[in-house]
Amino acid sequence: MVSMEELRRLVALARSSLELLEWRLQQMEGEEREREKAGELVFPLAVVGEAGRRQYRGLLYSDGTIEVEGRRYPSPSAAAVALLGYAQNGWRFWRYRDALGVMRPIDRLRELGLFPGRKTRRRL
Repeated sequence: MVSMEELRRLVALARSSLELLEWRLQQMEGEEREREKAGELVFPLAVVGEAGRRQYRGLLYSDGTIEVEGRRYPSPSAAAVALLGYAQNGWRFWRYRDALGVMRPIDRLRELGLFPGRKTRRRL
């Protein structure tokens, strides 16, 4: 026979599990809406990178290449390294303005599956 205390603990556990599932569902629905909006982006996409007091502007193409100051680079990282002179993850250096007006790293587009190749690890 189950005691009242054990039953209360089970109910509390079930409630917290339900809250966690509802939170994850909301998160997944938000990601789906973001993926739909990201699919509406028009390439080439204007991107901005900042280092120190300098700001760099470029165009990101749908094949993952990036054009900065009239020169096209094979990857966002190659462009960042050429401009900065030191190793830099270009997928995190370059940012774009999403449909809500928020500046996001272009790595987010890769996470949403808009670029072929390695996808970054999903953060929970």
